[in-house]
Amino acid sequence: MECELCGSESRNSVEILFEGKRIIACLDCSSMGTMIEARKPVKPQLAKTTELEEFNLVEGYGTLLRKAREKKGLTIEDQAKQLFERASTIQHVEHEKLLPDLKLARKLEKFFKTELIKEKEEEKAE
Repeated sequence: MECELCGSESRNSVEILFEGKRIIACLDCSSMGTMIEARKPVKPQLAKTTELEEFNLVEGYGTLLRKAREKKGLTIEDQAKQLFERASTIQHVEHEKLLPDLKLARKLEKFFKTELIKEKEEEKAE
């Protein structure tokens, strides 16, 4: 899991209370807050395919989103705040480590005024 404070990848992470929010932190950063619970090593979640069964994401969606964000002059943290999402979620989507669910994909399309999702039938017709 990725530490929400320093951004490092760690298999051993803990949930802490930091500035009134529950976050995931590596063991090095865990002393910056109050430990809530130790977490077991977790494999990254690649996709929730059930919600995107009828849709495909455009190829290179992560790069497309990163360039659109940079064009607006936003940091990942700024974008996350405006979309009411976690910065780590935005970062994972940009690095294509996480497929956004349909709701997030639609939110990103609207925010950047771009197409991220194609219906499967459209793709076959091309």
